[in-house]
Amino acid sequence: MNLNSLLTLFQILTAVMIIMLVILQGGGAGLSGSGGSYANYFASKRGFDRYIFILTIFFATLFIFISIGTIFVR
Repeated sequence: MNLNSLLTLFQILTAVMIIMLVILQGGGAGLSGSGGSYANYFASKRGFDRYIFILTIFFATLFIFISIGTIFVR
C-alpha cells in the first residue's frame, strides 16, 4: 500500500467521521425555524454538544490537511 492510497483511505475515514458527527449534532428545527427567533443560535454549547462540536472541527481540519497532503503526494 503506497502513501497515496493510504492518504485516500484516511480521507474516506475522516469524511465518514465528519458525516456521523454532523448527524449527531441534530441542528434543531432546520428550515422551519428560519423565520423565527435566533435564541438557540446564539446559545453556548455545553456538555456532549460541545464535545461533538469540537470533534467535528478537529476532523474537518484533519480532512483539509489530508486533502492538501494528497495533492502534494501525487
